[in-house]
Amino acid sequence: VLKKASSGEQDNLEEIRYEGFGPGGIAVIVEAVTDNRNRTASEVRASFTKYSGNLGETGSVSYLFKNVGQILYEINTLSEDLILDVSIELGAIDVNFQDNNVEIITNLEDFNVIREKMETKFGFPEQAEIIWIPENLISLNEEKSLILLKLLDTLDNCDDVQNVFCNVDLDEKLVEKFND
Repeated sequence: VLKKASSGEQDNLEEIRYEGFGPGGIAVIVEAVTDNRNRTASEVRASFTKYSGNLGETGSVSYLFKNVGQILYEINTLSEDLILDVSIELGAIDVNFQDNNVEIITNLEDFNVIREKMETKFGFPEQAEIIWIPENLISLNEEKSLILLKLLDTLDNCDDVQNVFCNVDLDEKLVEKFND
């Protein structure tokens, strides 16, 4: 292992984005990191096919999403007003408070600058990443929702898959039922 590391050899990992449609026409974006493009493409394609979906070309669904930065903080001791003021001042495009958390959405170009300034002011966030937010959400009936949940679960279990995003509005009770 040391020899491999010291010789400069390493697996050639590459980031790949797959786009496709799940049951009911739900748009799905799959982000993967792989050392074997063919294996990963095969796994992702098989997952879509098994659960009433189909893989599309790059760009076939991404136009239905916004690629943005997301910064999440727990707001235990932080002032909501201060977080809101600082976020707006730094150029965040959206700030959402839910339960004991705050989600700060940034333009892709401003993400690192805003994240660094937020860290200086409030410490490290719970999470900070680049995500895909759907422009519009689509509702499905229970049958198609369950098939979609199986597709998402199967994709999540692929070793190379890092993130999966889709434009579905799922019933929370149905998600709980599926996870039981």
